[in-house]
Amino acid sequence: MAFFIYSNHMKKLLVAVLFISACSHFQTKQECAESLVKKYLDSTLNDPHSYEKVSFDTLKPFIASYSLGDPIGKKMDTLAASYLDSSSKYSDHTGSLYYMNDKIKPNEKLEKLYKSKEDSVERIIKEKDKTYKGAILSYSIEHTYRAKNGFGALGLHTTRFQIDSTLMKITYAEELHNQ
Repeated sequence: MAFFIYSNHMKKLLVAVLFISACSHFQTKQECAESLVKKYLDSTLNDPHSYEKVSFDTLKPFIASYSLGDPIGKKMDTLAASYLDSSSKYSDHTGSLYYMNDKIKPNEKLEKLYKSKEDSVERIIKEKDKTYKGAILSYSIEHTYRAKNGFGALGLHTTRFQIDSTLMKITYAEELHNQ
């Protein structure tokens, strides 16, 4: 008899675990994000029972750019920054000495050379970025809802939520509108 009760209890537990994992497995990324936002609001609102969903925007991925996600892109970005830094070292904003013909600044050629190199590297980075398929760094979703504030007044809120790349945790929430 004890084995039978234990066995039924284990079966119910197993069915519950499978149901939970199946729901997670069959949810779209949009549904996972909406569910995560709802759980977050349940734990942070002044009166979670007053929550009323108005709308969710489409879930948007933040994808690593070429200069952040690719090793060569990172090096090129560093190179562009060093050219920009070198260019600024040779720029003359103080009105320093001029050459004899009073038309050419002593460092103007170097400044233009480094600026030109920086522009060239930036153009290459922009071209590579157009076709680069970087990793998803995080997601963003905006949600409009009604809920009571600390004074008990019902307000309309629009909040942008930043969600980690695994869709398991909200990393940042920013209220955009509060009416």
